[in-house]
Amino acid sequence: MKRFTIFAAVLLLTGMAFGQCLQKGNLVGVHHLVLTPNEGYTLNQVAKFYANEYCPAYEKAFPGFDVYFSMANRGEFVGECGLIFICESKEIRDKYWPAKDEPSLEAEAGYKKMEKVWDKLGKMAVVSSDGHTDFVIY
Repeated sequence: MKRFTIFAAVLLLTGMAFGQCLQKGNLVGVHHLVLTPNEGYTLNQVAKFYANEYCPAYEKAFPGFDVYFSMANRGEFVGECGLIFICESKEIRDKYWPAKDEPSLEAEAGYKKMEKVWDKLGKMAVVSSDGHTDFVIY
């Protein structure tokens, strides 16, 4: 868990470097991913899939979220990957997930829209998340 906390802090600070996209009251969700590419795929191919297909599809399926794939390229966590979710407010997040890991009907509808993307991702890699945290910008 300590490793995830450090990873989350680094990703949050990275997101804050974009300054103009974060405002008081915004919510930043940080998900640490564990990616294992399947045979015939590289981590770089999976990363490009996330950036070019997964994130745009997620933004369409869950209006109100901006989603970014990230991969550490220097320091203690080189090669570690994550997703950064930015939304305007806790209220938007709560519309989809009123409680941690408890999706609303709106979230279930978004999941349905993501099925083809998740199927394609499943062919490319085994993916899990070993933790996620939401931060509110003050």
